Amino acid sequence: MKKFICLLLTCLMLAASFNMVYANTETEIRGACDILSDLGIMQGDENGSLGELKTLTRAEFSALVARIMKETADTQIYFSDVKSNHWAASYIGIMTKKGIINGFEDGTFRPENDVTFAQAVKILLGVLGTEDKSLSYPDGYLLKGAQCGLTKGITVSAEAALIREDAARLILNAIHIPDRNSELLAQKLDVKTYYVSPDGSDTNDGSFLSPFKNIVTALNKASKNAVIFLNGGIYELTESITLNGGESSKRPLVIRAALGADVKIILSGDAQIVANEFICIKGLEITHTEDNGVMRIIADAENVVLENNIFFSAPVLVAGDNCKILKNSFTGEKTPLSVKGASAEIYSNIFEGQTGTSLFVKGGATNPKIYSNTFNVSPLQSGSVIEIGEKNGETVKNCIIQNNVIYDGEYNEEALGITFTQTDSSYIYNNIIDGAKGAVKFTGENKGVSLKNNIYLECGDNCYVIEKMPSNFVSDYNCFYETYPRTMEKNSLFTDPYVVSRGGDWHLMADSPIISAGTVIESQTIGADGEMITLDLSDFDGISRVARYNMGIYAASAAEAMEADEDAARIMLSLDFKKGADHLKISGGEWKTERGVLRQVQEDSPRTTVVYDGGLDWGDYEFSADVESPNTKSGNASGIIFRCDKDMQNMYTFRFLNPGMLEFAKWQNGSFASIEKWNADFSTDTIYNMKVTAVGNKFVFYINGEKVREVEDNSYKTGTVGLYCYREANSYDNMKVLKVE
Repeated sequence: MKKFICLLLTCLMLAASFNMVYANTETEIRGACDILSDLGIMQGDENGSLGELKTLTRAEFSALVARIMKETADTQIYFSDVKSNHWAASYIGIMTKKGIINGFEDGTFRPENDVTFAQAVKILLGVLGTEDKSLSYPDGYLLKGAQCGLTKGITVSAEAALIREDAARLILNAIHIPDRNSELLAQKLDVKTYYVSPDGSDTNDGSFLSPFKNIVTALNKASKNAVIFLNGGIYELTESITLNGGESSKRPLVIRAALGADVKIILSGDAQIVANEFICIKGLEITHTEDNGVMRIIADAENVVLENNIFFSAPVLVAGDNCKILKNSFTGEKTPLSVKGASAEIYSNIFEGQTGTSLFVKGGATNPKIYSNTFNVSPLQSGSVIEIGEKNGETVKNCIIQNNVIYDGEYNEEALGITFTQTDSSYIYNNIIDGAKGAVKFTGENKGVSLKNNIYLECGDNCYVIEKMPSNFVSDYNCFYETYPRTMEKNSLFTDPYVVSRGGDWHLMADSPIISAGTVIESQTIGADGEMITLDLSDFDGISRVARYNMGIYAASAAEAMEADEDAARIMLSLDFKKGADHLKISGGEWKTERGVLRQVQEDSPRTTVVYDGGLDWGDYEFSADVESPNTKSGNASGIIFRCDKDMQNMYTFRFLNPGMLEFAKWQNGSFASIEKWNADFSTDTIYNMKVTAVGNKFVFYINGEKVREVEDNSYKTGTVGLYCYREANSYDNMKVLKVE
């Protein structure tokens, strides 16, 4: 019988997976997690990442499910390993009080263990009230989950650690399955949901099972705090529609593709889409029947977000303040994107097929940020790929252009890369411009221009086309290959940068002469009108440039990037403090985050530590962090902590110790004991990367990647990680824990 159940289960799950429609877009890659984020259920990490491919702990999954249930917080302690100060204690309490989770026979919940597929299915069946206590575990529960549609679209083994994307799929399936009272969990959400389908009906109620037919019907029904899902198919609009405003930037009105849906909106005639404030449009293909350059998507209000869309011959005008245009594809011959207003962010978009300007920043725009975009403009015929400002218009102020690629694969040298016309304070850093007639042109009144760490390839005899020299003009630390700037470049290099593949992989080869040849870019500077300007110090892939400054769009070489990709699958913890220091437990001192760095700011403090609020059952791992070495005062120390217990009384430390020592030590029941220390040559008040690989009773220590010691000790087998400081005001960053291969 058990074999029959297993066979039937496999067939059901395979059938479910074959019915899924997968779109080859980033919308699908991060679809389920992104939808839960829009619904207010899933939250990103301290960097805003949803970590789709990372596993979830039992505590994290319990929190996701409890947020749907809308129950009163429960502060009762049910398990010996979930104390009242645990971040997920109230969520676990809700689930336990409702009888949905029971824990293990030894009275523990094991909150930091990965939740398995079977455990997650059992929990959600309990939430739906369809759990049958007579079901066998795990086969019976998985069969039940397949029969009711809970596991649709997921094909993993019962005991596999659940990744966040699959967990999100499970929850999305669950909120649309009637519970034992024939009610939907989706109805309990703070965010209202509406569905539209080409084969729906406007007499329906707009629910998941009964969608509307027309987008306008959903817009008329939707509250300000809602998500409108468009099912796959074609939607034709012959008249303009207006998207009325959402509630706030955190609670916008979202119009997006449903999970896995391929949605195409065709505009014809004079039809336009007008977005009012607090609108988010995601995952749609929007096209117009004519490529005549007329604006088709107009965002004339603040806080509009356009994300993961395809705009084909449908030009976009973003004129409101605080708008974000990210991860879209813009195609068509006419200028596809024009921007005006304050603080527009334009990043990670792809522009291709234009015969003239791809991006136009109109006069009067302030603080536009243009970074990590790809402009594949072959064959460009005229004008400039990016136009900043316009003649006889208002001044564009505080424009940041970073980590972009402008590439003309046909090298016809008929057009320019970037043109500046009437600007004040422009920062052009770490870009690549390949194959233009001139990389950068200055015309009209421009002042306060800084060009650094850029790569210019085959951009003609006049890399900089200067009709009128800008005032306060700085250009240095750039790379010029078969092109000439006609300006003084004291620290620039005139050489082949040795990228892996022009037009393909722009990483630098390991022997590139421009690795580490760039200059440090300050995170903040004073711009036009005395305004403080903040620059992003990450590269095209979001990797920090703090450690080293290459020219071009990448912080790492090709070999280093490959190694980083291999590390990604091993990550157990990654904290860089850009958005605070959640999940850290403090003992002593005064810790705060400043400019993306964690600092202990209290001078002459006795031993002070912060440890990660989790990972108590971690055994073998590799832990690293950037640590500022202590000052010259004798006895001062700073370092990392590992295999630390929940009370921070038993743990190891690897630390700098003045004068001129490194030390491996431990605390046992709160008492300090040195295990081994040795002389070391390090500078004071300097950032070093400290790393330990802990496997069994063997510990290998590294400073800046170089092995400095190998020691054995049998005191502690498991425990979490943290940071250590003694009588110092110190800085720390980039805590990372990797699985040991």
